[in-house]
Amino acid sequence: MAGRPRRQDRPAAQGRPRASGDQPRRRRPRHPQGHHGRRRHPHHADVRGRIPAYDPELDRKYPYDPARAKQLLAEAGFPDGFKLGLPSENAFVPAIYPVLAEQLNQVGIKVEYTPVSTNQLSVQYFSGRFPAFMYVWGTTQNWIDANALLSPTAPTNPFKVNDPVAVDLLARIAKASDQEQGPLYRQLNAHVVEQAWFAPLFRGETVMFSAKRITLSNKPGQTFFSLSDYKLAG
Repeated sequence: MAGRPRRQDRPAAQGRPRASGDQPRRRRPRHPQGHHGRRRHPHHADVRGRIPAYDPELDRKYPYDPARAKQLLAEAGFPDGFKLGLPSENAFVPAIYPVLAEQLNQVGIKVEYTPVSTNQLSVQYFSGRFPAFMYVWGTTQNWIDANALLSPTAPTNPFKVNDPVAVDLLARIAKASDQEQGPLYRQLNAHVVEQAWFAPLFRGETVMFSAKRITLSNKPGQTFFSLSDYKLAG
């Protein structure tokens, strides 16, 4: 589930509605593997492993705790829950939508889906029309992802949230050496997880096979490969 908090819409107890909404989604009673063909790993951070921003501890940040989620909702002024309007589509991972609705309903959040045409997904999702939405994001590299998702002026920041901590860390990363960037990226990742900007459901892996006689020439930031990237070695 992607979606940034609309801070101006939060009631007085702030931040809590966002955190409570994250809690029930951590259980995943039906493993995403059953809804999508590739390998899936549940996680809470919005970056993949083996890159500077990755911190495995963040994957255990939000345990499944419906009781705590209900408590946070009550503290935020929603003891009886609330209705949440979300978009849905039928092209990428349609089987996950009822799972999301089921888990959110367990703590009193009633999801009302609005179908969106596949060719209008990005336009509708990033227009700011919906308070949250589920989106498949293919990570590339920390700098590209961080700016695309967290910069106040990024087209994929639909609510134009201007988080001073994120903006400051991005500015420091831009000036830092390669060695200094790793810890700063991890700080940024920890801050984003703490603020619950996103509620990642799972992290996917693309499994590829090769042989000693085959070489693969990939480019920086390349996520998928074509046949032209494979060549005979030697």
